[in-house]
Amino acid sequence: MKAFLASRGLRITAIMVTLILALIIASLIWGSTGSVLNDAMHSLLAPVDEVVGRWTGELKGLYAYMHDFDKLKAENERLKSAVASMEGDIRAARNALVENEKLLQLLELTASSDGYLPITVEPVISWNPSAWTSAFTIGGGENAGIRVGDTVITADGFLVGQVIEVGGSTSTVRTLVDVDSSVGAIVDRSGLTGIAAGEFQLMERGVLKLGFLQAGSNPPLNGDTIMTSGAGEVFPQGLVIGKISAYKIDNSGMDWYGEITPSAELETLTSVVVVR
Repeated sequence: MKAFLASRGLRITAIMVTLILALIIASLIWGSTGSVLNDAMHSLLAPVDEVVGRWTGELKGLYAYMHDFDKLKAENERLKSAVASMEGDIRAARNALVENEKLLQLLELTASSDGYLPITVEPVISWNPSAWTSAFTIGGGENAGIRVGDTVITADGFLVGQVIEVGGSTSTVRTLVDVDSSVGAIVDRSGLTGIAAGEFQLMERGVLKLGFLQAGSNPPLNGDTIMTSGAGEVFPQGLVIGKISAYKIDNSGMDWYGEITPSAELETLTSVVVVR
């Protein structure tokens, strides 16, 4: 655009210079009639001066506009670069904050843990879409020191489940309500022991079954807290599984069992702690 304007201005200037030179030569040749030629020159140049003046003003305005446009464009690029840099700083700060929170949780758990060692805190990435299982993926794997069989809990010490598959940077966790999950359990109030296990119909409601209770023992009561017993050494002892929300008799009419509502709110989990 600038080159076009400059070229057009040069052509107009060349034409005007040629015309003025022609009039000067004519004045020298016909000196005796100089006043007539002068009048003619002024008459001829008057509209030309007006056109040249107008074009000069327009060219100056266009040049100023283009100059300002270039400045604005450069400033816009500078601002975009500054915004991108600030966005990067914000992401880095957010990641540092998340990492700091993870470390604080680990420190608190390490200080208060009883019978288990906190390994890492990881985010919940996604849930298994199958209706036949209750499992989810976390954002840590071999890179975070996670192993198959590690126990998964909340920051409050509530049992969530167990690691069943480990990749380089992700792991799969089977929850305690899954049909393939079972854990030695004890009623905190009475010391009654049994097995807390998942069943398909209960899994759909987000609860699990407390069965294999000691014969002749007093049944648990609604609201009783159920904890891991440590039997079989699969899960650490003393983790909170949940509370008895119902006490029922099975289909045979012979055995009673309790329904446990997990203390860990599985549907709203955003991060978990891996321990062993």
